[in-house]
Amino acid sequence: MSARLERTISLAFVALVLAFLFLPAIVVVVFAFEPTERLSLPLTGFSLKWFGVVLGTREFQTAVTNSVIAAATSAVAATLLGTGAAFGLSHLRPSWRQTGSTLFLLPAVVPGLLLGVSLIILYRLMGLQTGIGTIVIGHIVICAPFVVLTVSAQLDQFDRSLLEAARDLGASGWRATWDVTMPLVRTAIVGAAFLAAALSLDEFIVTFFINGGVTTGPLLIWGLMRLGIDPSINALATLVLVATVVLCVISSRVTKVQL
Repeated sequence: MSARLERTISLAFVALVLAFLFLPAIVVVVFAFEPTERLSLPLTGFSLKWFGVVLGTREFQTAVTNSVIAAATSAVAATLLGTGAAFGLSHLRPSWRQTGSTLFLLPAVVPGLLLGVSLIILYRLMGLQTGIGTIVIGHIVICAPFVVLTVSAQLDQFDRSLLEAARDLGASGWRATWDVTMPLVRTAIVGAAFLAAALSLDEFIVTFFINGGVTTGPLLIWGLMRLGIDPSINALATLVLVATVVLCVISSRVTKVQL
């Protein structure tokens, strides 16, 4: 009875924490299907009306296009940079590797507000015109540390005796890396790319400072909220949430790394 009680309490506690974390998002999703403009319980029915309103507006289409361009471009660039950095770190001594990993992860822990202000100041000092290009650069800064973390975790589990065996058989350093290491860490790289795309798609704070008038999905939601509570906001937020969750799930399934 004590073991069963402990299991029940543990499950209840986990359920309580999950409810606390996801209840706000669940509320948004639920009211996205409310056919009327009232945002209170009980619901009066089920309808896809607000999704049609959102999908049919040119403003939404433009925002989605910008978000997809920024997410795809920054994910590819961050994956290339982060993977190269992870490989570089893997060849360092443990003490230097730890220091390098900490430095690479700093942008991930710096408050978004500070990072956004720093980037806009840097762009102005360099004379760069803010727009989709500067958004991509900012998103690369945000996403690259997570790529380094993911790929480094896989490389830490890599058996380096395989590389030594390849070298003994006559393979060059680059050949051994490409034919032996890359196939074994490929899933981590692909998973990191999907994670980077999800982070970019959902990014708001940094994008707010460096958008240069270019609207993305999160920026459109914020802009609509300034005009009041509109039921179409729930539909738009639900679409962004679903896209982010799908990318994160794909990343988790592909990566297969114990972080």
